[in-house]
Amino acid sequence: MTTAIPPTGTEKASSLVRLCTTLGIAASIATIAAVVGIYAAARASLAVIAATNSGVVIPAVPLDKPYLNEARVRALVEECLRRSFSHDFVNYRQTMNEAKVCYTDDSHFVEAMDPKIEEMKKNRMVMTNTMPGPPVVVRQRIVGGVFTWELQAEIALGLEGTQTKFTPTRLNVTTTLKRVPLTASTKGALINSIELRPVVGG
Repeated sequence: MTTAIPPTGTEKASSLVRLCTTLGIAASIATIAAVVGIYAAARASLAVIAATNSGVVIPAVPLDKPYLNEARVRALVEECLRRSFSHDFVNYRQTMNEAKVCYTDDSHFVEAMDPKIEEMKKNRMVMTNTMPGPPVVVRQRIVGGVFTWELQAEIALGLEGTQTKFTPTRLNVTTTLKRVPLTASTKGALINSIELRPVVGG
């Protein structure tokens, strides 16, 4: 028959120390695992940076990738050009707000339009535009790590007041569209500059 010898006080203390150490290591491992899990979840959540109005998640797309196909690029620029030059002396605040969401801050669109808007208000005029055809993509390239498109189109701008009507001016429009983070615009691209030149012979 084997006789069990009860542990001494010192042995009890050593056992508790070992238990605490074991528990401490386990707790540390659990903490590390939790931190790693949180970090991984945070990285995963950062990869999802936008959603549609219906709640569909849009994953992150590097800015050096086009994200939009050519048909969507043409449609986007056409829509934005029409918005940019469709205003009247009554509703100009609303229409300018709708137009400026198409542009980057670097485009200075609002500042460039201010003199024309003031003229419209003063003379109670309406600005109209017509486009004989959709914009055409003439160049695609990466500038500073950002995918960029250059498009060309023709537009006829007209101004008409209660007593004055100007013959529409035909202009060639060169538009630079650049990729932007989806947090800046769910469109994925905004106009960075437009250049207007009179049509030769127009």
